[in-house]
Amino acid sequence: MEFQVLGNVAASHRGSPVELGRRQERCLLGLLLLEPGRVVLTERLIELLWRDADATERRATLHTYVARLRRRLAPYGVRIITRSAGYLLDVDPATVDLHRFTAEVERTSTIVDPAARAQALAAALELWRGPLLAGVADEELRQRLGSGLEERRLAAFERRVEAELAAGEHLRVVGLLAELVREFPTREHGIELFMLALTRAGRRTEALEVYRSARRVLVEEFGVEPGQDLQRLHRRILADDPTLTLPAPAGAATTSDAPRHLPRDVPGFIGRDADLAALDALVDAVATSSPVAAVCTIGGIGGIGKTALAVHWAHRAAARYPGGQVFVNLRGYGPDAPTRPIDALGQLLRSLNVPSERIPLDVDEASALYRSTLADRRVLVLLDNAATSDQVRPLLPASAHCLTVITSRNRLDGLVAHEGAQSLRLGLLSDDEAHHLVASMIGADRAATAGREQILRLAALCGNLPLALRIAAARVVVDERLTVGNLLLELADARERLSGLAVEGDTAVRGAFAVSYRALPAASARVFRLLGLVPNTALPLAAVAALAGQPETHIEPAIEDLVDRHLLDDGGTGRYQMHDLLRLYGAERAELEDSEQERRTAVSRLADAYVQHGVAAQAAFHRVRASVPMRIEHPLAQEPRYDSLDAASVWFQVEAGNLVALVRISDGLGLARETWQLADSQYSFLLRTHALTTLRETHELGVVAARLDGRPDGERLMANGLGVAYALTRDFDEAIRWMERAAQINVAHSSPRDEVVSHLNFGNAYGQKGDRDESEKHMRLATAGARQLDDPFLLCVCLSNLGWLYTEQGRAQEALTHLEEALGIAVDQDIRQQIPPLQVHLAHQNANLGRYEATVEHARAAVALRHLGDHLSTARGLYWLGVGLDGLGATDEAVGCWQESHRLMADIGTRDIEFPAAALARSGHQPQIDPD
Repeated sequence: MEFQVLGNVAASHRGSPVELGRRQERCLLGLLLLEPGRVVLTERLIELLWRDADATERRATLHTYVARLRRRLAPYGVRIITRSAGYLLDVDPATVDLHRFTAEVERTSTIVDPAARAQALAAALELWRGPLLAGVADEELRQRLGSGLEERRLAAFERRVEAELAAGEHLRVVGLLAELVREFPTREHGIELFMLALTRAGRRTEALEVYRSARRVLVEEFGVEPGQDLQRLHRRILADDPTLTLPAPAGAATTSDAPRHLPRDVPGFIGRDADLAALDALVDAVATSSPVAAVCTIGGIGGIGKTALAVHWAHRAAARYPGGQVFVNLRGYGPDAPTRPIDALGQLLRSLNVPSERIPLDVDEASALYRSTLADRRVLVLLDNAATSDQVRPLLPASAHCLTVITSRNRLDGLVAHEGAQSLRLGLLSDDEAHHLVASMIGADRAATAGREQILRLAALCGNLPLALRIAAARVVVDERLTVGNLLLELADARERLSGLAVEGDTAVRGAFAVSYRALPAASARVFRLLGLVPNTALPLAAVAALAGQPETHIEPAIEDLVDRHLLDDGGTGRYQMHDLLRLYGAERAELEDSEQERRTAVSRLADAYVQHGVAAQAAFHRVRASVPMRIEHPLAQEPRYDSLDAASVWFQVEAGNLVALVRISDGLGLARETWQLADSQYSFLLRTHALTTLRETHELGVVAARLDGRPDGERLMANGLGVAYALTRDFDEAIRWMERAAQINVAHSSPRDEVVSHLNFGNAYGQKGDRDESEKHMRLATAGARQLDDPFLLCVCLSNLGWLYTEQGRAQEALTHLEEALGIAVDQDIRQQIPPLQVHLAHQNANLGRYEATVEHARAAVALRHLGDHLSTARGLYWLGVGLDGLGATDEAVGCWQESHRLMADIGTRDIEFPAAALARSGHQPQIDPD
């Protein structure tokens, strides 16, 4: 299938047009096509489609548009995939005219013959059939989205003309350039090309008049003189420079003695399209807007492919630097001392054919000679593996015609601040790039045998790190008996993974990391090792400080040092994360350099910090089950506080991954106290978000840990939590078994509240199992006990559950009475977390009675509170909203609600998914589930 966004948004299949629907739906498709394979945020789509519209009001409409597009594209195998934050269009960028244009223009940089290059560029430019998103986007939206695209089109046009001129086709391009200059009278490069074409066509006087007209516009309207390149061409025309009259033969633009010192390009270089484009854009931006030499730094961790990218890009861009390309390895990281600036200058000057006897021994004098040598030359300087900004500064050309590209494991912020360097932070390979790399190395037959899934699993174990992927693939290539599946089994053991990612000594991943680690100061090295012990999810500075047992102000310099060296990623969010393989290396170093007690104590400090935050955050929730005293051996200097439910929910959402991982790590280290207390500190959040698999896992570990810790009260909490988790997953026999076990655990001081909660849990389990008599008995006992305790929250929960039971039994009036009383308590007492499920129950009951307006009212109220994080209530609310709307005749809107309900329930993993599925089937629609 082919797509167009350059001009009218359109699609075709095997040459036949495909119907895409209404204007807004086509505009939505166009927005997704601008970023194929990437998630476009829902909020951004709404803002672009409706600008100042309220996102809440437009969300359902957006879902409807997506559903319609899915139906139209599905027959052609095109998927729109829902992600938690937005939508992803799963199409090959090569099927979209815009991205095909970009790729074809980039490809032309490797075409040596100017006539062939001009022809290829002309073919790429033909893809522009009109303005971006014509017919669906207004001018303001096109300007927002396409200002940079127009510049890329013009740049490609100018490159085409340059190639035509180099091929001697100056007569052909005069008319094209005249039109360009009329449309863009201040675009100096276009003016320069027009003057050159006119001169070669024997129209010297007209060329000089073009210059005078351009200068007049620039001076009168902008108060600036033409740029140096344009002025230089003007002087050459006035002087009748004979080299202007005819195009130089191929290769004559460079001298025979120009250095060509780039290292060999990486065989089978894969991917990095976005990084190559970013490098092009960074360099072009500096070159067109600055009179000083362009400098670009490429940073990233060891093994990320900095040198490979720089060398590959340099080979592609070599033709732009006819004065030569020079290369120096500055040895910033490695067993040898970094290359001294004076030694690097010696290498560079000799590369530029300066005799050794003329090279000064003083750095400043040598640097001055180097700058003079490059003053009138267009040279690409590639400085690999730099250590510091000071090492690099003497090696920077001054000529605006030159470009310096620097790779480093450090950030080199000094060059950005003082030399205006542009920086590119190199990231990991995408899954598609990783798959392509491995498949290309091991060959099509072995890749087909392994299959995409196995190769992606291998990529995940390698952390999508290029060096690790190349080593893993090389092992498969070298050993014909080794399959991808066998290698997966070998690398599955995290403790042995780094050993498995080695082929010959210094190409080992461990060796690449060791080079960076050995350069660390002691304080930074300690933090690096400790971070290898804990979850490889983003940690805030306070958590790292707790792990290290030091104040934040003491630990911050070490953190900044690790970030500067690309050993830690801050993502600009103030949270810190290591690459998976770096974390394994950090854990190795910790085992070798730190005692077992030091490692256990560090993890215990971090666990205690999270327990204290979890307890404080849960205090903002109304808890059904009673709290038990926590034993904290490493108290925080300041007790955490969460003043609102929203603040507590946000903390849990951000830290959810760390909490779960810490339970596993604590259990693995035999930290029993920490394990069960961590499990308890996240119980309410896991329950509210219906994360039942996680709830079961943490409490299964917790129930054993509490027994080992000698805490029967904790053991009972864990057992009850397991009972609730099993009940919600409809494994009722297992749920009742755990609840009975909890009731049998001997706790010295059992409170009346504990008894109420026990009856409530039993009532829920029996009710969901279908034993309604036993359920009602326990529910009534729980409700009566809650009234005696004068506990509004507990009473609200009991009334809600009893109302749900009566709904299931068809006892409509009794159900409404209990549910409305519960909702009144929740509203009066500001028990917000109970309002969504109560509104869902009331929507359900009113739908049973055929009161569809009331159904819609209660269901909308439940969905409007989705920000509270009760995903199951949101999904159920959407289902009942659809029922109410359908009952009122708004079936199309109902279908959108059922589709979203179905998607949410699929994400949650609840069996309630059968209800929206059945509703969609009745309305003649199929559920649209997005595969991971």
